[in-house]
Amino acid sequence: SMFVPLKTNNELIMNSFYIRRSTLLLSLFIMVGFWNESAAQIVVDGNNCEWNDADAQYDSDPSTIAGSANLLKLWSAKTDSNQLVVALERESSGNSFFAIYFNTDCDTTNNDVSKSGADIALMFDLNSGVIQDFRVWEYDALNAQYVASTNYFTGAVGRSVCADTGTQGEFMELSLDLNNIFDICGGGSLSCGSVSIVGSYSHAGGSTSSAIRDRFEFDMGVAVNLPPTANMGLTDTVGCHLESFILDASSSTSGDETSGTGDSIVSYEWDIDYNGTFAPDYTGMNPLMSFNNNGLSQVALIVTDQYGCKDTAVSSINVYARPEAIAAAMYVVPVAPYCASLSYTGLASIDHYSANNLTHFWSFGDGNTSVNANGDHDYLNCSGNNIYYVATDPDVHAKCASDTAFFTIALPVEMLTFSGELISEGRVQLTWSTASEHNNKGFHIMASVDGHNWEKKGFVKGSGNSNNINTYIWNSSNIDHSGVMYFKLMQEDFNGETVFTEVVKVNFANDNQTSLVYPSTSSTDIKIDLSKYSDLDVASVQVTSTDGKVVIMKSLNSTQLNQLDISTLPNGMYIVDVQINSKSRLYKIVKN
Repeated sequence: SMFVPLKTNNELIMNSFYIRRSTLLLSLFIMVGFWNESAAQIVVDGNNCEWNDADAQYDSDPSTIAGSANLLKLWSAKTDSNQLVVALERESSGNSFFAIYFNTDCDTTNNDVSKSGADIALMFDLNSGVIQDFRVWEYDALNAQYVASTNYFTGAVGRSVCADTGTQGEFMELSLDLNNIFDICGGGSLSCGSVSIVGSYSHAGGSTSSAIRDRFEFDMGVAVNLPPTANMGLTDTVGCHLESFILDASSSTSGDETSGTGDSIVSYEWDIDYNGTFAPDYTGMNPLMSFNNNGLSQVALIVTDQYGCKDTAVSSINVYARPEAIAAAMYVVPVAPYCASLSYTGLASIDHYSANNLTHFWSFGDGNTSVNANGDHDYLNCSGNNIYYVATDPDVHAKCASDTAFFTIALPVEMLTFSGELISEGRVQLTWSTASEHNNKGFHIMASVDGHNWEKKGFVKGSGNSNNINTYIWNSSNIDHSGVMYFKLMQEDFNGETVFTEVVKVNFANDNQTSLVYPSTSSTDIKIDLSKYSDLDVASVQVTSTDGKVVIMKSLNSTQLNQLDISTLPNGMYIVDVQINSKSRLYKIVKN
């Protein structure tokens, strides 16, 4: 805002034509409060220095009368403490009676329709330079008159020019508590979130029933507050038991985004098992949570704005228990010409919903698959293979219908134990024991960051032939890694044949590794981000359904974010195999 010189009488008369006579241009003069830093610091002391002429409403007929009843300008401001402050300037000091009218319910068709639906008025006698009555008057529509209420305003009289003592008594400053006249949180008939000052009058006598001396009519809107709106923008209405789920309240609104009041939402509270009584479980706009109960859950969100006004939204989320893929596979003595034989079973897998109608799928890592719950599989080579098993429940929503177990062929050595742990920052200790060994050259330590691509980290010499219990310990050098790392042993015979143990996981940190493939659940497409692979020569992706069918095979580009269209695939779980420089990484996704 900037200071502007007072207008001449002719300029003010010209303004009156547009302000009082033209409905179209009138709307352009509506003032939405005095909302800036100075508004928060206004003191009702009769001091005009803190007000700015640029924000004033000018009377349209200053030349028709003269003296103490002649109104010139009016200002309004809403302070941070919810006070509505109104300031008036008149032509000269002296005794006079004034009335200022307010519409507080946004309805111009009820109450005092002669004054744009005014609901309350400040009526006061200015006598001997002192305001005589500080009561707030309310309009009684039944009897068509204003009656004194139990509320009061504060006021002070001072100078119209702050440094000029000769203008003492020409300026009035009044303050009214908005909480007494306005429903801050928007109940009742509130629809516009503002209070309108519809006019100010001066009278010849000591009441509004006396003759009007000056008629100062206008429509000055002062934005106060609209209630917030809670909006639960959930990306999905299905959740999986004990698995992470992101709640989203970002589309909630304060109600005053365009009013200039500076309102905002100050708290978000969530009740994930809402039963009619709100009990917050999580706070924040986007909390990460999990559901502890299966079935239909009512989730409630309460948002609160800076005035303490609240709104609630409720949504339903179906929570399903994922089946548990419990599988076992062990090495058995192969029959020539096979290198290794695998005996496998998924019969221990858990179905949480019916009499065990799970479907089963095995991928043996050599291109062969099986839909049997258990059986045997023979390997022609000894290179070691990644194996995964998928248990699927047809009674569960596709997002939660499948569970996967990953493991490898066991050693042709009778293993008793194999474990791994982080013994200090960046240092891993692997411990294992054998009950018997035959022709055992030793153990290669294999490590992987994704459970699919492996590299050798060390070697521990075996015991050759032994029927005694042998215990082995391997300590790593410092490993710069965060998240989970996978380890297994590759046992090598003296004849060069190798087989692998089960996989153990060591968590280097609490946070998870960032996946190359995301999101894990989608109805349209998934992204494959290879941008960090600056040395990539060739990359491809293969998507396989749980019954072993290859449904997508495609080359990838490392120079951009790859997008894979899965919109035409049937709903269900799929295995995504990303091949990078002939090394592969396996991921699970769900098409829904």
